[in-house]
Amino acid sequence: GWFGKLTGKLPTTSADWLAVKYMVSGYKPTKQNLDAESDAVALFSGKFGHLPSTSQDWNIIAAIAYSGAF
Repeated sequence: GWFGKLTGKLPTTSADWLAVKYMVSGYKPTKQNLDAESDAVALFSGKFGHLPSTSQDWNIIAAIAYSGAF
């Protein structure tokens, strides 16, 4: 449901499925991209109506910032 809420579609590409994997399992980048993470927080808060605060929320932020699907 998280992917669909963010994109309005079901996952179809490799990047989409990678995003789903990151949303479920998390992702820790070897090099942090603060600009991508900032954009991800903005997208997240716009779609879900709150700032990320749980580990699940941060998994979604990682998916947005690093999967290439958004």
